[in-house]
Amino acid sequence: MSMSGEHLQHAYLLFNQQRYGDAERAVRTHLNGDPQDADAMHLLGVTQLALGRVAEARDTAQGALGLAPADADLHDLLARIELHAEEWAKAEEHAQRAVELDPGRSTHHATLAMVLISRNKAERALAAADAGLALDPEDIGCLNMRTQALARMGRKEEADRTIEKTLQLDPEDPFTHANTGWAMLRRGEQVRALDHFREALRRDPMN
Repeated sequence: MSMSGEHLQHAYLLFNQQRYGDAERAVRTHLNGDPQDADAMHLLGVTQLALGRVAEARDTAQGALGLAPADADLHDLLARIELHAEEWAKAEEHAQRAVELDPGRSTHHATLAMVLISRNKAERALAAADAGLALDPEDIGCLNMRTQALARMGRKEEADRTIEKTLQLDPEDPFTHANTGWAMLRRGEQVRALDHFREALRRDPMN
């Protein structure tokens, strides 16, 4: 592996450890040697988004998309970026494109469901989440979106059952704890809800 490749692998490792600042520096070092590496630019965009720098993340992702216009992961990233920017129509366009380009990835269906939830399209969000779960029954993102869609449709018992399964599968996920907090509120269990909201924020202060 080249030295540049080593920097990129190190950047992925740092990102997975949630050391986003260090990951950004490592991926930029890689890009200094290979400025047209779309995969590295994707990682840079994801890192910038994790750091809350939405405009920079958009610029990076759009630049990468110019190099690889049929890359489903880049469309998925842009969907999440536009969601943060509250550009709902653009987010849905990119999320739908990601699914079209790579329908076999459950994570793309989860992103589409998240966008549709934000656009108050609960029935379509549920369909997207279920499509992802047909590919991977343990996809945490799809399970969380399924919970939210069911809750918005008034199917609270199904929503609670889904979130209980999700928490069992991944008790570390901050979004799952936030969802569980809402489930506890629906049951009138404010103290338990507060515990889960606190845990969500402890694990992800940006949640």
